[in-house]
Amino acid sequence: MKKINLFFCILFIALISCKQEKEKGNTTDVFTQLYSPAQLDVQTFTLDNAKGGTYTGREGAVLRISPNTFVDSTGKAVQGEVTLELKEVFTPIDRVLGNMTTTYQGKALETGGMIYVNARSGNATLTIAANKSISVAVPTDAKLQGMSLFKGKTDSTGVEWVSPEPINAPEPEPMVRRVESTIQTTNIRYWVEGYNHPDLFPEAVNNAVSEFAWAGDGLKLEKDTIIELEGKMVHLIVSDTISHTSVEESTVGYNSFREDPNTHYIFELKLLGWANIDRLFDNPATQEVKLITSIENNQDFKLVYVTLITESMYLPGYQKKDGTYSFSHDDNEPQSLPVGSPATILATAYVDGKPYWAIQKITIAEEQKVQFKLVETTVEKLKADLSAML
Repeated sequence: MKKINLFFCILFIALISCKQEKEKGNTTDVFTQLYSPAQLDVQTFTLDNAKGGTYTGREGAVLRISPNTFVDSTGKAVQGEVTLELKEVFTPIDRVLGNMTTTYQGKALETGGMIYVNARSGNATLTIAANKSISVAVPTDAKLQGMSLFKGKTDSTGVEWVSPEPINAPEPEPMVRRVESTIQTTNIRYWVEGYNHPDLFPEAVNNAVSEFAWAGDGLKLEKDTIIELEGKMVHLIVSDTISHTSVEESTVGYNSFREDPNTHYIFELKLLGWANIDRLFDNPATQEVKLITSIENNQDFKLVYVTLITESMYLPGYQKKDGTYSFSHDDNEPQSLPVGSPATILATAYVDGKPYWAIQKITIAEEQKVQFKLVETTVEKLKADLSAML
């Protein structure tokens, strides 16, 4: 009898525990239901792989694609149409909705913009040919020095930035001079009534006859004729053929972009996927701070995702052993933030299909406390409120 009672006791405790876990939600719900790269708008373009082309996103990112850039899984250039996908992440709201944090190996980054580029042929995902790249120009209001291009590695919660390479302005393409010549022929000579010498012919009449005689490949008369040009009677006389060679020169293939390198980050993409223009955060006002962030009803949720948002950073919070949050990576690491800078702290949870959140704008100080109480909202209202506040 005691064994049976013990069994039911264990079963009861297990059921209560499962019920509590269900009520508190899953730790990944915030990243699948609210904040993930999948939440960001995808722009699509159609291109002929044999021709390539230049494509501009809604936020101003420019992609220049040369012919036969995309290849299939065998390395063979794709024939026909390719669907090009583009995501642009240039604003704080985009970074929040996509959970596009700005950290590298535990250090804060300041971003100049993030983009996602993908290419498909039907249902098949393509790659960039080994000897090709996509030229990219990303607009910026204030170009920063020392920026690098980070590759994005997608995981269950977002994108991790890896493998930075300095952004260097691409070398101009070699200047190519193209010379084209056209040979025209005509059999027209002429004289103007009322004038005894060609040197006295009105200039307007000479110009009109020239346009008339050298139109297209040149005009050929079958018999003499009289026409009126510029108010003068002009006698056109069939004569021996006259040849004229016109030469046109042009310069092509110079520079990758017309975009101003002073107002754009210009670089080459050799791999599809996520790319981030970043540098390690460097602000003279940065110093160690004591910013204590606490959630009043933290115990009601299995996970509360706390983040700090500035104009150029999006930092994830860390829950310390005492239950408060910091923008460092363990209990012993101090927080380093730019004192005097405006920021927004956002706390979010997701339980039983419902989001809960709290948000507060602050000015970063050497010491301050921020306390939240999460309240229920809807996904639509959450996104609308975020758009209005960021």
